[in-house]
Amino acid sequence: MYEIYKELADKRSKVYWFLSDFYNLKPTMEFLKEIRNNLNKVSGIEEVEELVELRDYLDNLNEEGVLKLQVLFTRLMRGIKEGYSPPPPYESVYRENKLCGEWTLRVMEFYNKCGF
Repeated sequence: MYEIYKELADKRSKVYWFLSDFYNLKPTMEFLKEIRNNLNKVSGIEEVEELVELRDYLDNLNEEGVLKLQVLFTRLMRGIKEGYSPPPPYESVYRENKLCGEWTLRVMEFYNKCGF
């Protein structure tokens, strides 16, 4: 029984790491191809309109489209300047107005206690 929970936790951890890439990494053609390839492995994808749209978008993506996504990523996730983009989505920025401060360590410790 314990093995089932371990396997589930391992799979969940991989999903969380994958999702964290959306916040931490500028999108590249390779990363977007990886998403597309993974979508093609999902059974029943045709039943979810949004996933079909995403797959089709990624199938037709070119370098210009990747560049547009990179610009949007930088604007949304890096907090270029007040009034142009929102502050970056990091708790330490909100709590102490700096990246990777005390609150970053607290959050990491909390995740560790929870087994992540």
